[in-house]
Amino acid sequence: EKLLAKAVLTIHPNSSQIFSGESVTLRCDIQGGGVTDREYRWLTPSPDQCPQKEHECIISSTEFSHCGVAKAVLTIHPNSSQIFSGESVTLRCVIQGGGVTDREYRWLTPSTDQCPQKEHECIISAAEFSHSGDYRCLGSHQQQDSKWSDAVRLTVTPLPKAALTVKPNHVFPGETVTLMCSVGSDSIWNYQWYKDRNDNVVSQSVRHTITGDTLTINGATVNEGPYWCQGERESRPTSSSISDPVTITYPSLSDTLSQETPSPSVELLSLSMVSTGVRERSSPDPYHQSSVILSLSP
Repeated sequence: EKLLAKAVLTIHPNSSQIFSGESVTLRCDIQGGGVTDREYRWLTPSPDQCPQKEHECIISSTEFSHCGVAKAVLTIHPNSSQIFSGESVTLRCVIQGGGVTDREYRWLTPSTDQCPQKEHECIISAAEFSHSGDYRCLGSHQQQDSKWSDAVRLTVTPLPKAALTVKPNHVFPGETVTLMCSVGSDSIWNYQWYKDRNDNVVSQSVRHTITGDTLTINGATVNEGPYWCQGERESRPTSSSISDPVTITYPSLSDTLSQETPSPSVELLSLSMVSTGVRERSSPDPYHQSSVILSLSP
């Protein structure tokens, strides 16, 4: 009876644990069959990792993709665990090892339905606070799952808020008004201005002069505005949140009088002439210096 030949695979170094960057030699020896001039076939975690027809497979510098068990690796763009409110975020699940490309994917997310199941990519178009938390993924092929990826934590941070100030505090018709915009203590911002609606951009004109962080309104009118401002720049975060609205109003007449009319000064003059029988009385007029009337008895 003819015995079937058996392939025996050996590894050097003789360990199932190989460190990244090490050199590994796999050797296929045929036991039995009485034949020496054979060709060889290899099944590997990924295609073309070993030369077909050769009895020896040398991996000069090992990587994780050489592992027999597939593992999911989760990447994020932008490459930061801190994400600002409103930013777009892309999470991508990549399977290393296993030699399979047609996989379905599963996601673990802070809240349900935040990532599409079966897809390798999860796109968050506008990040909110509810997206904060840990994300993990794995790939599956014919009911064989890869290892779960390590967790990637997202922290969604609110945008810095623009602050809008007005000078002078009290404005009269036709006066020049200055609006100033700032975002925290950081001065590396450009500013966008809005009027009437927070999406209606103010352009440079005769009435509106824009210089750096300042908008000058030439010839203010009654109840002008409202105005808003917003910071913009190239580095993250690329924008601030919009400021609170400001409407230019005039002080009321009573406010004007209370601030500009001085209180009358009243001085009372007292005179006494006992020896001649003089009588005195104070003037009832509070806006003039009090007067004294002298009456001489005969």
